[in-house]
Amino acid sequence: MINTPKTLPFFGSGVGFPFRLSPSTGGVMVTTGNTEAISVALQYLQDNWTIREDAAPSTNHIAEAIGHILLTRPTEHDTLPEFGSRLFLILFEPDTNEFRQLAEAYFKFATVRWEKRARIPDTTSQFTSSSGVRWKIDGRNVDMGILPVYTYIEFITQQALGNLVLPFVTDRQARLQEYPSSVVDSNGHDYMSRYKGATRSYRDGSDYIRLRRYTPLPFSSGDTFHTVMRGDTWLLLSWRFYNDIRYWHILARCYVNDAANAGLDRSYLNTLADPPIGTLLRVPSRTRILLETANV
Repeated sequence: MINTPKTLPFFGSGVGFPFRLSPSTGGVMVTTGNTEAISVALQYLQDNWTIREDAAPSTNHIAEAIGHILLTRPTEHDTLPEFGSRLFLILFEPDTNEFRQLAEAYFKFATVRWEKRARIPDTTSQFTSSSGVRWKIDGRNVDMGILPVYTYIEFITQQALGNLVLPFVTDRQARLQEYPSSVVDSNGHDYMSRYKGATRSYRDGSDYIRLRRYTPLPFSSGDTFHTVMRGDTWLLLSWRFYNDIRYWHILARCYVNDAANAGLDRSYLNTLADPPIGTLLRVPSRTRILLETANV
């Protein structure tokens, strides 16, 4: 009997991870979520993650998504600074029981946090160990200084809260998933969004939002300053100072206002790109922002 992997609509599909080309079409590989057990094999070699040449030919978008989560360091994802796992922190730690327990915790917590279509179980009959994470320990691996690890995945066969696979969620649910707000306007924007209260217009079959005019926050004695470094983006800076990426446009407004007052030309006023390295960026306090902009 041929065992056909089970595919459900809310398992979704998307660009494969690691990014690769399809041998059949020559285009970007697109994978689909299913109940197939294994889809991706990776190893850490010469200071970089690489694809195992003996990886199984089958594909599974869910398992690839879990691999993506585990191999991403927090703050690497610009719009979701918490996305990823802390596995990199213990990558070169000695092989001890404490190391394995911590690694298993990182596997499970990161999966529970970011992948709603599957989970790594606490116990499973598939392996001799009591956990869904299995360590392959033998003399050859010890001599080579490597520690293979296998994870067992349980697929959740019904739509789960927090799974953002379209069309099973609305735009508003997706927008408020990671940054919920108790009060939103008719367009789904909360009080910290630069779009809150803006007029929604329709023309030629398309709809768009007319941004409101705003008054930049002037300098205050409570403001602090930050020198922009390599890798700083508006979203990551907003996360660093306010623990919320929605405040980025406040920082951008302060930057534009201060640059204009300093007499800089228009080339310095582009907030679509990352802030220029070396710029002294003014950072209003979170309290001031809440007090002065909540009702604007």
